[in-house]
Amino acid sequence: MAYVYIYGSVNPISSIAAALHHTRGSWIAYQLSLPVVTIAAGLANLIILIGGIRLISRSIILSLLAAIVAFAPIWSPYVIEAALRKHLWNTECDGFDGTVFLDAAHYNQPDLSVAQFPSSLGGQKWTLYPSSEGIYEFAPAGEESQVTFNFINETYSFHTNTTHEGGALTDTDVPLSFPQFGLYSEGDWIRSCFAPAVELTNSTGNAIIKTGLTAYTDCSRMEVCARKSMGINPVIVAIGRILVALENGASCCTRSRW
Repeated sequence: MAYVYIYGSVNPISSIAAALHHTRGSWIAYQLSLPVVTIAAGLANLIILIGGIRLISRSIILSLLAAIVAFAPIWSPYVIEAALRKHLWNTECDGFDGTVFLDAAHYNQPDLSVAQFPSSLGGQKWTLYPSSEGIYEFAPAGEESQVTFNFINETYSFHTNTTHEGGALTDTDVPLSFPQFGLYSEGDWIRSCFAPAVELTNSTGNAIIKTGLTAYTDCSRMEVCARKSMGINPVIVAIGRILVALENGASCCTRSRW
């Protein structure tokens, strides 16, 4: 159970993570069962170790060490997870052109959702805001909207002085894809009461956009790895759509954490 917890935490795109976050109930049930099972395992370990020590010696020091070792199933998953996440947070986008940092608005932080692009991808800060019910605008901070996501008509449009592109938003019942840009993914990418997880690839199978980890103590903040080999417009549209999903998930998971 510790392995499942750790693997699902540091591999958000994996099938294990998808199963754990398939519903809000499945994640809560796992969080409740994990400590119950590990405490039982720790007590069994303690009985065996203390019994063995008593046959050899009545040392208090050895008994304390036995207690620490016996209850390793309880504390070790969280220590290992924290260490792996700290390492991956700095390295998971190696090989990509840059890391986009997303910070979603939620009930405890009602500011605008933000995507900070690195200098290699333009270096701008983009904001996401609702213009009306079911319609979101995505724009560089302080500028007019360049991307509109219309969830009523299930369409998106990229509109600038020089570019007018658009397409359908059909990811509510099929994997996220942007056929107009030649980007596709597999499997469910929306997580119940959690951050989205998706890998968008081109026709040759190369990952162009890949969601990474959320911040260790804040599910409203997330890394996204990106390549600009297909141009910057597909990256901007995909980041905007992912940020909408992150905002929806963060509104639930931050409340659950509190």
